Amino acid sequence: MGGWGSIPWGGIGGAGAGGWGGAPPAPFVAPGPYWPTAATSFTVLKPPANFQVYCQGTTEPILFTVPNPKPPPMPLPDPYEHDEDAGQTGIASELCRMRQIPFGSTVCLYIPKVPWYVQPTRSFAYVWMPVWRVRNIVDYDNSGTPYHVSKGVPGAPDFGAVRNVIPAGSGPFLISCPEQDVVAYVPDMHNVYEDQFAIKVAYPAVPVLPLGTDGLGNLELQSGILDPTSMAAIGGVPAFARAAMFQTIWQKAGGDELCLLCWKREYAARGDVTAPLIPWNFANPIGDPEEDFFFKELFFNNPDAGVFCFWGNAPK
Repeated sequence: MGGWGSIPWGGIGGAGAGGWGGAPPAPFVAPGPYWPTAATSFTVLKPPANFQVYCQGTTEPILFTVPNPKPPPMPLPDPYEHDEDAGQTGIASELCRMRQIPFGSTVCLYIPKVPWYVQPTRSFAYVWMPVWRVRNIVDYDNSGTPYHVSKGVPGAPDFGAVRNVIPAGSGPFLISCPEQDVVAYVPDMHNVYEDQFAIKVAYPAVPVLPLGTDGLGNLELQSGILDPTSMAAIGGVPAFARAAMFQTIWQKAGGDELCLLCWKREYAARGDVTAPLIPWNFANPIGDPEEDFFFKELFFNNPDAGVFCFWGNAPK
């Protein structure tokens, strides 16, 4: 039958096996016949639970990923940090956690336009970088992980320890050179840069919202992401919580897994890759306003918010 009609209520886990046991639990709403069958998958990428503590004052990027479904063979402080097979034979004990994505599929990332809580004395942007990773056939043999590296022999060792080949990379940003003269033809060159996204938004910027037909107020473009009441309490603009506060970024899946890295960098002229990194400021000492308040408010105090990730089926 396909779609929802082929899945009985007791068929996911089943009664007595942790499933629904024949009836959907409240407040679940059973899908009606008008529901289309979704061809797109969805997940939310989030940082580790205590990022605002261990990243405070550092310039290190924050990892955005999904939680580990099972504990690895070593005690870990946070399920968002380590790969589920970390520490096994041939796999680094500090291998980070990523989200499985079908290789070659089209991915849409909803990255929040995180504003500053106060206007800092320096101008900066939150920089995001998608990182792709390809798994090894040994990973598939161990845990059924999708793979594309069919080489099963060990790669380069890590201080003498055996390591499987698990490469990671970032997407390219291409800048083409001007078209060459036909008479003096030479091959065109493309300058390749690491694909990073600096989402620049000042605050308090006036959010863009449509006016309602009654003329009494603005319509809402989104809901459930930030609490307008809490924003008003700290002197913010409540309407920001109702505006379109995400930037869509399209990517082609360049691996079996995906994670995002986020850090802070000063505004730079176009092509300037030497702009200094800026430390995270989640604390609020006297005389030093907390620059990253909204970053913490969005990703730490809101359990359902994060970078929303959607992808379709991989091409056949």
